[in-house]
Amino acid sequence: MAGTSDGCIRLWRSYLRPGREVLVTAWRALSELIPMQGGVTSGLVVDWEQESGVLFASGYVKVIRVWDTQREQIIQDIPTCANSCITSMASDVAGRSLLIAGCGDGTVRLYDRRLPATSSMVHMLKEHAGWVVKVFLEQGASLGKIITASTAGDVLYWDPRFTVSTKSINT
Repeated sequence: MAGTSDGCIRLWRSYLRPGREVLVTAWRALSELIPMQGGVTSGLVVDWEQESGVLFASGYVKVIRVWDTQREQIIQDIPTCANSCITSMASDVAGRSLLIAGCGDGTVRLYDRRLPATSSMVHMLKEHAGWVVKVFLEQGASLGKIITASTAGDVLYWDPRFTVSTKSINT
């Protein structure tokens, strides 16, 4: 899978065999991306649940668009409730309900996909001093611990049940 700065997604087959790559499908995941003139933006940000075929797409837009890649259809538009761009996303592949988004304003937002889209943001975590460059959701035995990192050099560990971090590392 490849995403482009203009919001397009391309899915490839046989990509590990040079010269034998096959484009399976392509479409515009986000037509609403806001181009920045002279500023910094995240471009297209995606997270893909390969097993289910669900793709999350966002960036400097007001929604996180959820796609069924097999049907190439929008499943849901989740309002970001943010005044800055989405910079990183991670989803709960086991339970398929939790979606985490890091933002350009340093916040980390948690969404519960089981709720109606307009009320799906359940937590906003505000401890980062800079742009969130990565959000990661541990899978399996750790039961969903969240790890986030920002441009300020801080790495935070979160328990999704609480709104404060449980551990902080300054790099």
